[in-house]
Amino acid sequence: MAIEEMMLLNMTFDRRDLDQVLFTLKDSKYFYPQPASKIVNNVKDVHALVEDSAYTRLLDRLIQVASDMKLDLNKDLAYDKTLNLEKENQYLSELEAEIKKIKDVQDQLITEKEENEKTLEILKRLSLSEVDLDHLLDCQYVKARFGRFHRQNLDKIKHYEGRPFIFNKLGEDRHYVYCCYIVTNNLMLEVDNIFKALGFEEIEIPSFVHGKVDDAKKELEEEVHAMEEYILRMDQKMTILRETHKVDLLKLYATGLFLQRIESFKVFVVDYQSKCAIYGFIPKRLIEEFKNMLKHIRGMEYQELPADILDHQEIIAPTVVHNAKIVKPFEILSKVKQSDKIDTTIAVASLYYVIFIIFLGDLGVGAVLALLGLLMRKKKWEVYFFH
Repeated sequence: MAIEEMMLLNMTFDRRDLDQVLFTLKDSKYFYPQPASKIVNNVKDVHALVEDSAYTRLLDRLIQVASDMKLDLNKDLAYDKTLNLEKENQYLSELEAEIKKIKDVQDQLITEKEENEKTLEILKRLSLSEVDLDHLLDCQYVKARFGRFHRQNLDKIKHYEGRPFIFNKLGEDRHYVYCCYIVTNNLMLEVDNIFKALGFEEIEIPSFVHGKVDDAKKELEEEVHAMEEYILRMDQKMTILRETHKVDLLKLYATGLFLQRIESFKVFVVDYQSKCAIYGFIPKRLIEEFKNMLKHIRGMEYQELPADILDHQEIIAPTVVHNAKIVKPFEILSKVKQSDKIDTTIAVASLYYVIFIIFLGDLGVGAVLALLGLLMRKKKWEVYFFH
């Protein structure tokens, strides 16, 4: 197939039309814009436009808000071509504040619920043990600490035999050993340090537990149940907040993505202050069609240049060829260049397929010979058997 003849097209237009030009160019499949940084030649007051990260920051905030609300973002809604950044940032700030209120309450409830569950577990273990809780808590010269550590650290306790503390295992589950240790007040810090090294997590026994373990268990169970219900209410509140703002957030997401993409195109724009320019390669046969696509931009000026005119600035035209799908993978092997007159891709593909067929044929002959050999061997064994 023939190689596309490319031209370097220079488009110059009024700065006020920049957005309209970028909106149009984003849908072009055959225009290859070149980085403005390669076009600018250290001329005073001429520079490449810099991409504004405002839309990226807005999208980052939006993604975090959606994550907190468990909202799945998508681009299904139609986008707008303009966005009031100040207004939308204020909208997100107000929404973030509402989310924070819900999450703060929920996080606090979850923390307190976990603490109550750990305490409840200790109380369950105590009710099954022979430990006299009242006597321990009323002691003046010794201190009892209740808590848990990971099961894999249980065997390490034996290394501290003879140290000045009493260890009492209350029970265990799949992950933790529940226990208490008793130590005199003057040695408390030393022993605390030993158990801290074992990963000991202290669990405070509520003041109302004295002598009434079963009553305390019942009260804690009621508190845990109430907290679970309130946590669910916070989930429901977050769901209502999500559904209330869902459409607005999805619309904002689609618009933000679109404008972020448009903003990224500014790396191709040369800024002449009142004027802007974009350089890009395009197939020669499609230039008129391309100009017609931009006919709504008044005052647009075009300059058609040879594809190799800026080779010294490393602005190299892409090589565009048109091949059938069956030979397209061989374009990499043929290494066709823009300056070549003939596309050798078909020749390379044909040669590859011919060699493959010949090689496959050799395999076929080998398979047939092997099969004949097995049949002949079987024939000889049959003759030998009947004789």
